[in-house]
Amino acid sequence: MSDNKASNPSSSCNSRGEPRVADINNEIRVELQRVLCGVLWDEVMSKGDSLSIADQEKVMEELYHGKTNEPDSISYSHLLSQGQDIFDDMFELVEGQKILQWKYHRTNKRLVLGEHITRECLEKVHKRSPRLLSGRNMLDKRKTVVPLVRKAFSFLKKYIDMTTGALLPGHSGWDAEDVENAVRKDMYYELVVRKKLVDNDDDEDNVDVKVVDHNNNKGKTVESEEVQKEDIDNNGNDDGTDGYKVPEDFVWAGMMLF
Repeated sequence: MSDNKASNPSSSCNSRGEPRVADINNEIRVELQRVLCGVLWDEVMSKGDSLSIADQEKVMEELYHGKTNEPDSISYSHLLSQGQDIFDDMFELVEGQKILQWKYHRTNKRLVLGEHITRECLEKVHKRSPRLLSGRNMLDKRKTVVPLVRKAFSFLKKYIDMTTGALLPGHSGWDAEDVENAVRKDMYYELVVRKKLVDNDDDEDNVDVKVVDHNNNKGKTVESEEVQKEDIDNNGNDDGTDGYKVPEDFVWAGMMLF
């Protein structure tokens, strides 16, 4: 079993030996934390549903940060910061650097393990804060993503047989990317377009909708009126989502878990 510290400890410090603040968009950093919390929630549930909230928090903390009384234990924050084990397929090797796949952040920046994505930035409440995420923080982040991931899987059932993995009729010739894009469009409709339509039905003007925007350091607020007829692409879908183009940078909270 390997040490749960980063394989190159010096990479987490600057030339003066001070902790280095990872140069990463905070929204992406938080989304990576949500990935960890979603994965760990499955681990918590595997222990049975009789755990108290306090016990759930304790289990989450031990898995996320590693057990304090077992310095050689592997933490999930370490695994993600190294792109190892279950997190390996989130990354790709480009010019000798292991980077987060573009589809998970959709920005014009190359996000490199050990430089932008570090164990330190994953474990802290804020990038420049010494305070580590608590079990309560982790449960809160889990509440954000788990329902959305479940919603995405409900959309997935429109395209593939969940038992066999085969494409359903009407989608022959699709590859994995086609399926992912279809679900992403469904989620855009669910989180942005349908919200706008409901707001209009209720005669509410310019109700703000919060979506993830990885190209800024905060969530992007989209006024409902911004989803207009010019977004229509007339693709002929019959699932209620036809006519709406998905912005290139649209990413929904929990998409990295999907």
